[in-house]
Amino acid sequence: MHWYKLAKLNTDIKITPLEESIFNLIRDVIREYNLGTVPRVAGGWVRDKVLGKDSDDIDISLDNMTGMRFARFLSLYARRNRIEGVSKPKKIEARPEQAKHLETVTMSIFGQKVEFMNLRTEGYGNVPELMEKAQDVVEGKDTKLNFLQYVENEKASRIPDMEFGTLQEDAARRDLTINSLFYNLDTNQVEDPNGVGLQDLETGVLRSPTDPMTIMAEDPLRALRVIRFSSKMGFRDIDPKLMEALNDPRIHLIFDAKITSERKAEELYKILTSPSPEYGMRLLHDTNLDESVFPLPEDFSTWEMDQQSRYHDLNVLDHTLKALEELNKIGIEKGYSERERFVTNMAAFLHDIGKLDPEVQGLKKVKIDGKEKEYKIYIDHHLSSAGIAEQFMRNLKMSNDDIDDIKKLVEYHMESHEHGGKRSGAQLVNLILKMDTLWDKMIDMGYADALAKGMPSAEQIAKKDEYRARVEALDPEKLLGMKVERKPQLQTHLNGHDLQQLLYLPKGPEVGKALEALNQWQIKNYALNNELASKEDEMEFVTRVLYPKMAVPLLNGNDIMNISRELYPDNPLGTGKEIGRIKSELVEKQRTREITTPQQAKDFVATLIQQTQSGGVA
Repeated sequence: MHWYKLAKLNTDIKITPLEESIFNLIRDVIREYNLGTVPRVAGGWVRDKVLGKDSDDIDISLDNMTGMRFARFLSLYARRNRIEGVSKPKKIEARPEQAKHLETVTMSIFGQKVEFMNLRTEGYGNVPELMEKAQDVVEGKDTKLNFLQYVENEKASRIPDMEFGTLQEDAARRDLTINSLFYNLDTNQVEDPNGVGLQDLETGVLRSPTDPMTIMAEDPLRALRVIRFSSKMGFRDIDPKLMEALNDPRIHLIFDAKITSERKAEELYKILTSPSPEYGMRLLHDTNLDESVFPLPEDFSTWEMDQQSRYHDLNVLDHTLKALEELNKIGIEKGYSERERFVTNMAAFLHDIGKLDPEVQGLKKVKIDGKEKEYKIYIDHHLSSAGIAEQFMRNLKMSNDDIDDIKKLVEYHMESHEHGGKRSGAQLVNLILKMDTLWDKMIDMGYADALAKGMPSAEQIAKKDEYRARVEALDPEKLLGMKVERKPQLQTHLNGHDLQQLLYLPKGPEVGKALEALNQWQIKNYALNNELASKEDEMEFVTRVLYPKMAVPLLNGNDIMNISRELYPDNPLGTGKEIGRIKSELVEKQRTREITTPQQAKDFVATLIQQTQSGGVA
């Protein structure tokens, strides 16, 4: 069910008490200072309210002054009248060197963010010349590199030159007619300057207020916004002229030249957290914009590659989008947070992209019902997919946490398929520690992946249910409460310093090896008992198991020989066997903690040497 089907359009929109307080304050400021301003709420807030939805995106358009000038009047009025909850105005500077062209001001009013700007008419540089240069690249008359340099030299930008405009001019410059609506705070009426915004909102149509090719060329980020609104609102009817612009290779070139990685990532986030991300990502592919966001190497197969697999009937793209659809359903049903839905949905979209890499593609002959048949196989495609996903995310300049989580989910998406009933308890504990809070998302991905291959058999579902039951039996929440932060390790009672002392280890990698051995021993304990062993048990393990393997004697063979020479310069110990025996006895005394210092070790060794040389029993 999509927004426009939830309620009839309501131009007599409902204002919340907070919104009414903000609007009244704006009206009071205009009256107090005789500003003669007609204030209007613009864009998304009006669209959402007409659809019967709440919105916290309040943008106020002003017909006779800049946003900063009005905000200063508002701030002055609030101070003079001792009105609490009104912040100082702050100018939005998306690009400081061009901020003079973008007079948008933000304030917090009674805890609500409100933006102020004047009505505008805008020009984004020489669009005809820009399109002509792009056409030269499309026709092979020029190179993409030269085009990118041209855009840089011309300083073509998403932030346009701005002039004061009329209501009609401001509405005409916007991306879509449904975003070109206004709510007049003087008349309390919805205004539709383009004349079709309300109609398009009711019928679920996406169209540009003016020529779509110019609209997209002026600001090519709008291409992703169209996809986002289609995915978010369920508006599948896209005006043919707008669709033509979305598919135009010249627009794609301009998109590559103008739009930063961060802005691409922001729109992708909104598409992937929409109600129908699979539709949005298909539209991204159908318009070829995916080549700008997720560029594949030239030797890769296309997304439509036939998998030729005994496990898949769908091509890579159709399977991928079906997996995305199924995982999104699971996420919504289970109440994933928005960020969790983004991470899981992005992982679903990229989970099989490694199959397009020719280096992982192979062939295997299989006998079925006595007949030999050749199928494609994809060797370690989960690892290839994880590597490609990481590179894409880094190119999009996503956060390290998002990159790590997406990569892990992609890398382990085959876990419940390949290892469902084969993992030992200790292996499952290790996996939970590695996946951290993603452990259940990993299993959910397995279900979605299976559902995207068609209707899985009862046996397949039973195996995944069994796998989940085994993991849940280990009480992951309790286990993760014992985990070292940001490391796939348990918090053991003994730390590295303790092991240094117990095993007489110098600082260095051997301490890490000892800690890992102790950690794996505790993991086995937890797998058996859902509890960690006590500190005393850890001490016993270190003494019994690690000491014979890892303990470093306080004195080495050369030290022992030097002591022998000091005591008996004319007749020192003569064989390595004698030195080895003394070292072994020294290590045993260290193990029982009878000897803990170098001086004690020297005294003990001297006594053994004297006994040996006098013929006594050491």
